[in-house]
Amino acid sequence: MMADEKKGILYTMLTYTIWGFLPIYWKLLDHVPSDEILASRIVWSLILTVAFIVLLQGRKMLLGDLKELWKSKKKFFTLMLASYLITLNWFLYIFAVTNDRIVETSLGYYINPLVSMLLGVIFLKEKLSPAIKFAFVLAAAGVAILTVS
Repeated sequence: MMADEKKGILYTMLTYTIWGFLPIYWKLLDHVPSDEILASRIVWSLILTVAFIVLLQGRKMLLGDLKELWKSKKKFFTLMLASYLITLNWFLYIFAVTNDRIVETSLGYYINPLVSMLLGVIFLKEKLSPAIKFAFVLAAAGVAILTVS
């Protein structure tokens, strides 16, 4: 169990590191319209996802999921709404970075893990150790200082 937790922490740190460098990539593409960057991201995500499903032999599970979505309008529209919200989030992110709003955009992503932790405490009733509480308060103070400045 602890090995899985360490892997999770490592993957989380790696993800946030990659996200930290992502604005540099988007800024290099500031000559390309934001909607084109987003469209490219969507198309390549689809291609890579289908390739992984084929490589991992998950076709049956994918077909089962698609049938379930087709049968349940509520699940279908919930997934569609989530897709639109993610698309809007990414469009705003790309647009902000390519229009010299990197600091403001980064601030939103500094807030993200804090909100995730709060949601975990509120909805999943997670208990935070004193060290994690201290880290949370320290991070929240940093975000507050950045917001005010």
